[in-house]
Amino acid sequence: IADLSLYQVKTEDTLWHRVINQTDCYAATVPIYNIVSPNGTLCEKRLLDVIQEHAESAVAIISIHCTPTLTMLKLAKSRIIPFASRGGGIVIRDMILRRRNDNVFLSIIDEIINICSKYNTILSIGSSFRSGSIIDALDEAYMEELKVQLHLAEYIKKKGNKVIIETPGHVSAQGIHKLCDILLRYSFSIMPL
Repeated sequence: IADLSLYQVKTEDTLWHRVINQTDCYAATVPIYNIVSPNGTLCEKRLLDVIQEHAESAVAIISIHCTPTLTMLKLAKSRIIPFASRGGGIVIRDMILRRRNDNVFLSIIDEIINICSKYNTILSIGSSFRSGSIIDALDEAYMEELKVQLHLAEYIKKKGNKVIIETPGHVSAQGIHKLCDILLRYSFSIMPL
């Protein structure tokens, strides 16, 4: 059960904490949803602290939005829906506000992997530029992000951590065949969105 809450409450009042302690289900979280500062920026230390807390508390899957780049944002400008991810939008806003070339996750990716490896927490690589409509499906922005997702998944796997790739968004029936041809070359679990 994924806790996609956008508000901050005491740990014992969170959905993910209740799932872990009151059910036989696994809990998943998106830590970035709860760490945005009032000015819209992100703090690496706060992000690591929240990931650490979730992993220590037995969250099974943690979603990270480590793929957005300014290049992908430029590629997506002509889309009907430029990006379809709340977490990806938070990362993009932070990059723009702080004039960063790399997103917040890439600067701390090894620390994130180490934390998740220690607690056997699966990392799910978010898809920020998945298509919000079949018209935008499998375009340049999406294909660039998928390439980065697969590269990062290989990196995370080599570091000894389990990984999921979140993809695709909306895609036509013909596009599913093209996408499957690409994904079948890899052995990663997929989380369709």
